[in-house]
Amino acid sequence: RDRFNLPASRRRIVFCGRLIDLKRVDLLIDAFSALADRRPDWDLVILGDGELRQSLKDRVPAHLRSRVVWTGFINDAPTIAAVLACCHVMSLPGDFEQWGLVLNEGAASGLALVTSDIVGASFDLVEEGVNGRRHPPGDLPRLTACLLDVTDPDRNDAMRAASHRVLAEYR
Repeated sequence: RDRFNLPASRRRIVFCGRLIDLKRVDLLIDAFSALADRRPDWDLVILGDGELRQSLKDRVPAHLRSRVVWTGFINDAPTIAAVLACCHVMSLPGDFEQWGLVLNEGAASGLALVTSDIVGASFDLVEEGVNGRRHPPGDLPRLTACLLDVTDPDRNDAMRAASHRVLAEYR
């Protein structure tokens, strides 16, 4: 929490991966920007690095920059696990992802999962409306709606708890 300034009083959506076009972090930033006023106690954590880092940082509206945390590349599993433990929702909005192992990590960390339905793991690790939501790749309105659903204060804790069960059943 201290290293990345992640106060216990805040809730967080996390992306974990390379910052490249295929991962569609731009779409996630746009969705966060669209829902931020309706979810004032939520932040966005970008765990990773890549060629698009600066353009993605520039994409964040000025009034939301204090609510987006950029960890950079972390090559240490315990630190990644600690960051995930400080989060509540994992988003993987990519245009292509053969499996998406990071969803396994998100479910193991007890996160609600929001992913594009192109991600192979999405059909094994996301029970629609139970522990997360799926959306078509590139569909900003659907991604935003999915994130609004899983960040609902009356639903988030139940979805997070369900991720452990869904992962156990998959295993």
